[in-house]
Amino acid sequence: MNKFKISFVSFCFIIALISMITSCGGAYKNNKTLTDSTKVPAKTAIVNKILPGSVEDAKLAIGKFMAKGADYKKLTNNLKPAIADAKALFITEEDAIDAMAYVNKIYKQEDKKQDYIEPKTNQTDVVIYSATVKDIKADNRKAYEFPGGYKKVSSRLKENMTIYMFEFAKKGEKYGTPYHCLVYVNNHWVMFSKIWKAF
Repeated sequence: MNKFKISFVSFCFIIALISMITSCGGAYKNNKTLTDSTKVPAKTAIVNKILPGSVEDAKLAIGKFMAKGADYKKLTNNLKPAIADAKALFITEEDAIDAMAYVNKIYKQEDKKQDYIEPKTNQTDVVIYSATVKDIKADNRKAYEFPGGYKKVSSRLKENMTIYMFEFAKKGEKYGTPYHCLVYVNNHWVMFSKIWKAF
């Protein structure tokens, strides 16, 4: 009787042990984050960290002009804003309408002269500056590189907007050919070139 009882206890212990091992193994199999094959590739992880409208995003947008065989006409015209974009940037609808009248004139002239955004052969670097409208109004250090025209027009712009300007420069140089008033509105990049001249 005792012999049978000991065997039964041993049997129960073995069953319990097998059950524990199986359950641990199953949990490990289900925990796919532990395996290399399911990790996000490094390149994808970096791209996912770039926020729309950020300096890094601006670099990607402008970097297209640096690519070999770039279609400068198409890339330039892709940055042409619509009235909805002007309304997103300017405080009043009246100013947005005036801004678009100027912008349409500028883009029409660029098409006529074929004077598109284009780096010169020896300009291999892109230098980007950014400042909020609030920075420009305060004329603080972040707005140091921005010409005085920006401050002239800043009272017409929404304070939460970030304005970018960029320059194509020779390698290692800080200054080059400047382009003005690149902004991110309505989920895309547009450029209001030297917009202070509209007022």
